[in-house]
Amino acid sequence: MKYLLLLYASDDQLWELTGVEQRALWSSIDDLSAVDERTRLFLLESTGAALTLRRRSDGMVLGGGSGVEANEQLQGCVVLEAADLDAAIRIAARLPVAALGSIEVRPAREQSVR
Repeated sequence: MKYLLLLYASDDQLWELTGVEQRALWSSIDDLSAVDERTRLFLLESTGAALTLRRRSDGMVLGGGSGVEANEQLQGCVVLEAADLDAAIRIAARLPVAALGSIEVRPAREQSVR
């Protein structure tokens, strides 16, 4: 089954990491890809680069930055195959980003947009 690991951490915490520390943080996910080539990592730019769209009765409202105020921001996601939820949790627990922020583990399904 497919699982989505949503990676959360503070923008400030990530910016404080050296380049070496950042590479170490994300390279653990590269290790997952070596085990299962279907594993994919998507890193997001900082929330300052985000735009938030809201559609209301009077039209579209487009705002700068993340539309969510939180201590941790969504930094990226991993799409992986795991036998079950327990296996996905074990994989997520091994990722160093779990010590820096948090990881939401969510079952996912592919769906055609047609």
